[in-house]
Amino acid sequence: MDSHNELEYTYRAKDRLIGTSSTKQQNAPLLANFTAPKKLTLRIGSEVMLITDLDRHELVSGTKGVVVDFQKLSVVYADPSEPWGAEDDCHGQTLPLVQFEMPGTNKKRYVLVTPVGYYAEGRDTRTTSMSRMQLPLIQAIPRHASQLEKIMPLKVTLTQGPRAMANGRHTWWL
Repeated sequence: MDSHNELEYTYRAKDRLIGTSSTKQQNAPLLANFTAPKKLTLRIGSEVMLITDLDRHELVSGTKGVVVDFQKLSVVYADPSEPWGAEDDCHGQTLPLVQFEMPGTNKKRYVLVTPVGYYAEGRDTRTTSMSRMQLPLIQAIPRHASQLEKIMPLKVTLTQGPRAMANGRHTWWL
């Protein structure tokens, strides 16, 4: 096997506190709200899934792809108004080149995936907000593995009955 195929690249999220200071334990619920993982390890052949829309039509959240290569990003043209300064964050970093297959077509798109920012805020004004910079990818669950996944049952009691809405439609209050 090619030694390049055996290489693993680990991408660690860059978390940032915004607002009042608080302890790590107080920020744990905010960190749990991020879909983007704290650590993402990829290699050539890794199946991945987008967790953020990269465009409006094809590369949307849930689109699956395969890592086909890693390339160094030498120049990034960043929006100067962007608070993260993507140019500094990505310059010289080795990033995954992902082949996405467009559903319903035979079309394939190759994208050098760069980090994006995520934001979570606390429930009240006293709570610290957080932001995370990470690749918009997660490890995709292979179809055969997801078929074996056990899902906890959900029991919903509909004792309240339907409530009429102003426009004549009915809804169930849970």
